[in-house]
Amino acid sequence: MTEEQSIKTEKKTKKNRSTAYPAIPLSEAIEYSKKLIAAYPKSTFDRASAAMSMGYATLSGASAPKVAALGHYGLLDRKGNTYKNSDLAERILHYSTEEEKTEAILEAVKHPKLFESLIAEYSGRAIPPTLNNILVRQYKISLKVVETVVQIFKESLEFAGLYSNGIVSEQTSQDTEDSKNRGGNDKNKAIGSPERASKTPDRQTRAGMVDVELPSGIVLSYPVDIAYLFAIGKFGGQIAALDKAVTDAKPKKDNEHGDDDTSATK
Repeated sequence: MTEEQSIKTEKKTKKNRSTAYPAIPLSEAIEYSKKLIAAYPKSTFDRASAAMSMGYATLSGASAPKVAALGHYGLLDRKGNTYKNSDLAERILHYSTEEEKTEAILEAVKHPKLFESLIAEYSGRAIPPTLNNILVRQYKISLKVVETVVQIFKESLEFAGLYSNGIVSEQTSQDTEDSKNRGGNDKNKAIGSPERASKTPDRQTRAGMVDVELPSGIVLSYPVDIAYLFAIGKFGGQIAALDKAVTDAKPKKDNEHGDDDTSATK
């Protein structure tokens, strides 16, 4: 094989390479991290030692991906073949406040490049039912594992508080509520809008029902006993279509000067 052929082969391999992803959900990775911190509080270790401390007899096809997953979530620092428990792992397991723990978990769930990209893409929206196909085509995830990857993604988001009632968020519901409480009144005063100032009281959710406000402003209300179907994205496509239809149907605000600016330049 010539050098030119070798370079072409290498480029083709990189082009077709699957996007890296953690092989286990974040909650499971944190449990393994707890074992590693107990075994190696300050010292470094190799992959084989990590696997044994995690409960495996040796480094194998079953244990190696799980060690790698801790790296994907930022729970391990790596230098060559040497590993060390990260500061992020310490903040999750030995937190000073609940707020510090929550922030650290959010950092961990967004640490994998794949998860970071998907969270940014679907924030405020339902995960599309075609996510499997998207991962295969855009991210080169193998058909053999794509369903597992989707499940790991959803479980990790739910654990971090970023996936509720089938909708993805970039911050936890508590963070969003705190932000609204801190800035809501000042924002209304600054804008001076009568509509904002006379905002109606929060809508009361009926017993046994779950309310979800979509980015378009409409509120979906559905029975608690089918919440699981929303959580797994059963109605993702329909919700996304409805949200888009409502957004598109909203009247667009005309330019403040209308055509006056254009006529003035003639």
